[in-house]
Amino acid sequence: MTRRSPHLQGRFARVLVALFTCAYTLVITATPGRGQETEGSWWSNLQPKNAYKKIKMATGYGADRKIAEALFQEATDLARLDGSPVERTSDRRQTLTQAATKFRRAADRWPDSALEEDALYMAAECVYFADHYRQATKLYDQLVKKYPNSRHFDVLDRRRFQLAQYWLELHKESPRWPIVPNWSADRPVFDTFGNSIKLFERIRLDDPGSRLSDDATMAAANASFEAEKYFRADELYEDLRKNFPKSEHQFAAHLLGLKCKLLVYQGAEYDSSPLEDAKKLLKQMQRQFPAESSQQAEYLTDIAKQVRLAEAERIYEDGQYEQRRGNYAAAKRQYQQLHSDFSDTSLSGDAADELQQLADKPDQAVSPAQWLSEYLPESGDRRAEPLLSRSPIDTILRR
Repeated sequence: MTRRSPHLQGRFARVLVALFTCAYTLVITATPGRGQETEGSWWSNLQPKNAYKKIKMATGYGADRKIAEALFQEATDLARLDGSPVERTSDRRQTLTQAATKFRRAADRWPDSALEEDALYMAAECVYFADHYRQATKLYDQLVKKYPNSRHFDVLDRRRFQLAQYWLELHKESPRWPIVPNWSADRPVFDTFGNSIKLFERIRLDDPGSRLSDDATMAAANASFEAEKYFRADELYEDLRKNFPKSEHQFAAHLLGLKCKLLVYQGAEYDSSPLEDAKKLLKQMQRQFPAESSQQAEYLTDIAKQVRLAEAERIYEDGQYEQRRGNYAAAKRQYQQLHSDFSDTSLSGDAADELQQLADKPDQAVSPAQWLSEYLPESGDRRAEPLLSRSPIDTILRR
């Protein structure tokens, strides 16, 4: 019969004592009139988060400022992140990974404090310089979620911006389907492109007043545009135009947003809002950016012609529709408007040809069932015989 070693027996005993202590604590706090009333009801004490805290306290891993400060100092000495360039050797990356573990332990031992904030930030920095970008992103997000007004936002935003750019470059070099997993620690597990766009958007949402918010919005919009996601790119360009009026990217957001409007427009049979927005953007650009607009005069002139032609196509389609319905008066009005107001488009000649063909047409086409009206009584003619007997019952009884 084998015997357990004294070391294992002592460890097993400590675990049993910890579990018994935790259970006893939960029972005491759950008993009415017992325990601290400020801790909440018995149900809150049974919640996983609070139960986890009690288990930590019972096993000797609860909050302890001295231990947290000691761990933080050990991690700082191990990391040596003093602003100097970081060597990317394998030994250095391993050391930084070990330091990150100690920083996370320090944050865990003194929660809801400035030490925890600094420890989470330093842990993220360590894994960032160790090239574990996926883990660094999670730690940066954890820091922002716990401390939304963190004093480390300036550096944090730069790191996330660099990560998003790096992931975009990886996607351009070797694009993958979103469902294909990545096994490297320097990129997301799935959807490298989607995660890069998400990271750009986190920058502008977490810290709208930062210096990189407009840059992140513009970068996300340009990446969406290049990926032919024109609806999303249009939304981001519009967001930049409205929420960052002093941004250096304003003219580019107007110019590329104008192009997006034409790309999301689906034709004469669909919504005309993109065309209306494109016309407004053209006027705004001429008024707000006269110098830049003059430099892009040829391109803007071409865009204006495309907008005019699209408007003419809508009027021409309306005329065709009325013509098919036999409403020749309405069709003539549409063609006349197209011929007079859009004489600079290629459809003006088509409208003139249609007007010539409809010249001898009546305002309203003869109904295909016109012959039937001869057999129906005129309205108001009381002397006309009814088509049915006054009482259907009489007709049935006479049979």
